[in-house]
Formats: sequence, C-alpha cells, structure tokens
Amino acid sequence: MVKPAYEQARRTWLCTGCAFPKADTKEVDATIQEEKPDNTPLNMISGCGVGIARKDFLFSFGEDLVRQHLYLGQVFAPDKRPLESWVTFVGRHRIIVRGSKNAGVRRCAECGRNAYFAMGQLYLYPLPPEGVSIFDAGNGVLVVTEQLVRQLNLNAWRKLDCTRLFVPDYPEDGLVELKAM
Repeated sequence: MVKPAYEQARRTWLCTGCAFPKADTKEVDATIQEEKPDNTPLNMISGCGVGIARKDFLFSFGEDLVRQHLYLGQVFAPDKRPLESWVTFVGRHRIIVRGSKNAGVRRCAECGRNAYFAMGQLYLYPLPPEGVSIFDAGNGVLVVTEQLVRQLNLNAWRKLDCTRLFVPDYPEDGLVELKAM
C-alpha cells in the first residue's frame, strides 16, 4: 500500500502487533504502489494480510456466494484511480492452513490472533464447518470446497496454485486447540 494508506490502516483496521486485519475488519479499500497488480488471479497486499483478486476469477465461483463469504473492497492505483478489475477481500470465515513440519504459533498480544507457520505437507484440522464454501487463510490465500474447484478451468488462470488439502484425524503439528481467532 502507499504510505498514507498504510498509516491509515494502522490507525483503524490493521493490527500493529501481527500486521493482519483485526477480527472485526470488514471491507478494506486499498491504494497500492503499483499502477496495476501482477496479472495473477489471487495476490496479497504486502504487510497487511489482505488479499486482492481479479473480479473475473473470484466471481467465477458465483458473485452472490463470494459476497456471502467474503467482504470485498476497492483497489486503487497510486493516483487514486479505481482498478475496476480488482477487489480486496477479507474473509467472514478465517481458517489456518497447517503444515506437517516445523510448526510454530504465537498469540498476538494486541488482537489475540494465532500467527501460525509450518512447512511440509499442507492440511486442515479440524474439519472446516459445513455450510461455508470459501474461507480466508490470509495473505491472499483462499480455501474453497472441492465442489467450487470443480467449477473452474484451472488451466485458464496463469500462476494459480491449487493444492488439495486433506483433513487428518489428529493434527500432525500436535496443536489440537488451534483456531484462527
């Protein structure tokens, strides 16, 4: 984000302890430093955990469904011109994508968010709640149901990484009670 927008975010919706949106954050409008984002379907705004997405990609899941599960905001160029093909997103439902090796977590002293890091094979634990099709994993990462993935032509989206996540009976990182917030 441009410096004035980042400073405003720190005063309002951005946790200064972990550099992620606070739990009550909804729509985020962001003025970015570039004239336009990299032409990937999903990306992130560095330093604040907020994702950005191409509208045509995101709405391929169904605009109503996307709006049901994500708060969407506007993206602006440095000259304050709206970038109409892009939106920011913050999930109504946040989730932690876990890893099988070198897992670590710290609880943010300011907002209480669990800041998690791990390597190895990615997975989810526990099983995500039913009735939610799109989760925000932070930093421009979405977790969607297999049914939604089947709607996409994955080859049509340059630089899109799609990884199937499994749900084990017990967390491989040993952190049984870990939650996103």
